[in-house]
Amino acid sequence: PGPFTLFGPNDAAFRNLPDWAKQAVSNKTVLVDFLKYHTLPRLVKSGDLKNELLVTSVQGSQVRINIYDRKPTNRRCAPIEVERVDNQATNGIIHVLQSVMIPPAGNALVALAACPRFKTLVTMVHIAELMETFTKGGPFTIFAPTEDAFAKIPEAMMMKILGDTKLLKKILTYHVVPKTLCSTGISNGPVATVEGHNVDLFVSE
Repeated sequence: PGPFTLFGPNDAAFRNLPDWAKQAVSNKTVLVDFLKYHTLPRLVKSGDLKNELLVTSVQGSQVRINIYDRKPTNRRCAPIEVERVDNQATNGIIHVLQSVMIPPAGNALVALAACPRFKTLVTMVHIAELMETFTKGGPFTIFAPTEDAFAKIPEAMMMKILGDTKLLKKILTYHVVPKTLCSTGISNGPVATVEGHNVDLFVSE
């Protein structure tokens, strides 16, 4: 069988998995799903990698490739950084990753709803009737406020926001960027949002 392209996480990538992921991959079915997500059913060499490239994995979900022009070399995100590329094997090639890729849970709204840290954000999306924005189209990058972030907003201000659908839509869409921004590709400067205004990003070293 083959040829295949394998995005192979290095040993450190597996050691640095969060506890919930380590527990998940202890289940053989989940582990197979993870490994299949790292495997493409065709050759994709480093020269084939381009920005916003979507390739379907053996697992069935798509892997998104982004390339960022960051000195001294281009930094590739799939959606995490590629360490070494085009390692030859008899039935394909291997690109070595610095982290383990997590198969997507679904669209953006499904992924947010799966995590209790975003309960208020998901509720707001429904109140503002922005479900379609968060589930269709894209690609998007969402700067998602957590429960702790919303807890810092005074109660009176929160009630005002929740009672004003137009204002709520502006706030939520201001947190959405209409392109893929992996962490390795973020740099200082303004980025346009779905709301229409720019948000200024600052990266601390």
